[in-house]
Amino acid sequence: MSTIVAFDETEVTTDPTRLLEFQDGGIWMARAVGEPLGAQNLTLSAFSRVNQDSPLRLAAAATINGPTPNDPATLEVGPVYSSELLDLWAVLSTGTPVTIPWIVEQLARLRTVQQGRLLATGGVDSLVTVPYGGKFGLLVDVGVMESGDNLELRLKTAGAGPGSTVVVDKYAMLQDAQDQGIYFLGPCFARTSFEPTLEQSAGDPRTYDWKVVLVE
Repeated sequence: MSTIVAFDETEVTTDPTRLLEFQDGGIWMARAVGEPLGAQNLTLSAFSRVNQDSPLRLAAAATINGPTPNDPATLEVGPVYSSELLDLWAVLSTGTPVTIPWIVEQLARLRTVQQGRLLATGGVDSLVTVPYGGKFGLLVDVGVMESGDNLELRLKTAGAGPGSTVVVDKYAMLQDAQDQGIYFLGPCFARTSFEPTLEQSAGDPRTYDWKVVLVE
């Protein structure tokens, strides 16, 4: 069930205007109503980071080409996956300032389980083994990737009981994904244990910030 965390009307200009800085982990959706734009273009941009030591990355952005008063439209940005911070900005392409109504919803909460920083050198690296069940996800700062890099992410789970088979529940292959900023893999339902792995299968060694979260 989603929760409205903020809503307002804000004057937006051709200089970037911060709409909201919200300190909490979650899956977010932001919306703005574009009816008063006229011939102008409105862009919403959402930034997030994996942890406090990571740089802010562009998590999602969208632009609406100014509708006429007879053609109102809603601009949506999301879902945005952030483990601790949502930073939402708006900007006009040209013209005079306009006041836009906007709203931000939290679709789910992300609670930190474990986090770290890994230098990936080509092998398969286990990030952590969580010895209990839950609904998990993995956040990785892929903004450090460069052209020619391949990154493989796996979420492994085990069934109930001793000696249960470990299986790959979720898998992602990322190629030249630096423009994605923060990548979220999940959610993954684990009964007794959860283990995410990271493998850089092509490209030079990179250092990745990562975080395992519970999706609530």
